Amino acid sequence: MNDPLRTRHPSEELRLIGGLAIQPFLAGALTFVSFPIILLDRDGRTLAGGYPSDVTDAALSVALAASLVAALVTLVGVLPTALWLTKRRRVPLKDALLLGLGFGNLPYVVLTLLAGGTYGLAGLVRGVALSSLLGLAGAAVFWAIALRVGIVATTPSIEVEKS
Repeated sequence: MNDPLRTRHPSEELRLIGGLAIQPFLAGALTFVSFPIILLDRDGRTLAGGYPSDVTDAALSVALAASLVAALVTLVGVLPTALWLTKRRRVPLKDALLLGLGFGNLPYVVLTLLAGGTYGLAGLVRGVALSSLLGLAGAAVFWAIALRVGIVATTPSIEVEKS
């Protein structure tokens, strides 16, 4: 016999919305900070081989693009998956991180296939590194906001008797 689907409390729904709403901002901030580390080589060249005239402007434009892609992935992929999973069971951190890794790399794989390839092996490694970072960080933050608090709130407390 199947267990009935569990209902969410309004506070759980608010945490779920908060965990999802932060994703584009987190992706943009992480991309902006990690741009010079991951997407530029030692000489300061981009994946395409050129030198950005202003690294801050280049990082800002890539961060904005990452935010837009994160918002799309969150609405189209993460939201339905989160609603479906949380109705059926509790989601442990390990599962959330694996899903985040998948959702983080999915846009990179799709865009790479549509573009006809990457900028060689270095481009592939850098793209996967950034996508993995964004997916894992987003999943960890989502789990901490939307899922962990619910588990802690529903766990019975154990009182210790004083002798």
